[in-house]
Amino acid sequence: MESNAPPCTAGSVNLPTEIIIEILCRLPAKSLIRFRCVSKSWCSLIIDSNFIKKHLSQARNPSNLNLKRAMVYSSSSIHTVWSFPLLSFPSHSIKDALKLYPLGKRAGRIAFVEVCNGLFCIWMEGELFLWNPSLRLHKRLQSPVIDTPHEIGANSFVGVAVCAFGYDPHTDDYKLVRIIKFSGRGPVRTETKIYSLKSDSWRKIQECPYPFYAKSDGKFANGSIYWLIDSGEDTSQASKIISFELSTETYGELPLPDDHPSRPEIHEFGLAVLGGMLSLYCNYITSHFVLWGMKDANGPQKCWEKMVGIQYQDVPLQPHSSRACYYIVPRYLFENGEVLLEAKEDDLKGVLGLYTEKSLGVETKISSGISYVREVHVYEETLVSPCLRNGA
Repeated sequence: MESNAPPCTAGSVNLPTEIIIEILCRLPAKSLIRFRCVSKSWCSLIIDSNFIKKHLSQARNPSNLNLKRAMVYSSSSIHTVWSFPLLSFPSHSIKDALKLYPLGKRAGRIAFVEVCNGLFCIWMEGELFLWNPSLRLHKRLQSPVIDTPHEIGANSFVGVAVCAFGYDPHTDDYKLVRIIKFSGRGPVRTETKIYSLKSDSWRKIQECPYPFYAKSDGKFANGSIYWLIDSGEDTSQASKIISFELSTETYGELPLPDDHPSRPEIHEFGLAVLGGMLSLYCNYITSHFVLWGMKDANGPQKCWEKMVGIQYQDVPLQPHSSRACYYIVPRYLFENGEVLLEAKEDDLKGVLGLYTEKSLGVETKISSGISYVREVHVYEETLVSPCLRNGA
């Protein structure tokens, strides 16, 4: 790694800068923030953009669990979130976790859009924010103006905005995409605007060519954003997956698995990103949960592989509970094949658990861990700042 930082020393022991860099880039962001006070040379190194990228590369390595944490939004405390080391799961409980306030204070309800490279995009108090919990830094994003199409008319209905957040490796920039749906006398129209963290500005881009009935905010994987959408108002039609490549700003479509269920069987269809891989999961109405993974979403061969299947009766949601599970969401894929799952009952009070697949059959190993879970996000501890601008 080339660095513009001056040579570093560690106390009275002189070490080559390369050795110090290799040591420091494997440490949590919280420790590195403290180490900026060791010396001017260490401070210059830790804030250097090349070092930040090297540290990010280490944090993204699946084997470095010491640089990964789980963010838990609990219904027991709706205005705060909890964070605990992923390495400690499932022994940790929410009582031992770190309590965080995204804006440094108590605030209103939080809605998570996405997390990318340790940087969260969240809705809070009616506004969009970028937030790095490891740095305790946040940035409020200015809301873009809504340009209502003339042919829709003044009496048109503006649908709820759907957002997605990700990283464009070609421009080394973090981008936020917002799609708004207009409904009026004519056909349904959409407006798409994209925010660049480098330029700190929004701009309008081409309209989404698909009828956009999004089921949730988008998921980011391998330079593209993916949405799971309904094909139209006709609910008998199956869902489809559309993609948006951040570098070229072009749309595409992905096939569903060949064995995907028909709509009457589905309670919930959803997208996830596990180990950098785009994944699709399905909760059947009364019976079981299935997870598929696409190992090369951007390649020529786009095929799904079934990864997990769990019967609801094998998921103990609460101690001594006999109620069936209707909602399971995959949150993280470990190197050993275990999957971190969020399992919820119909009252939306859930638990975290681990799913293990052995070579001879399937074993479901659910650990109660943290209860009253509303939302879970696994993220890396990074030095990526939400306050970047103009390439800084």
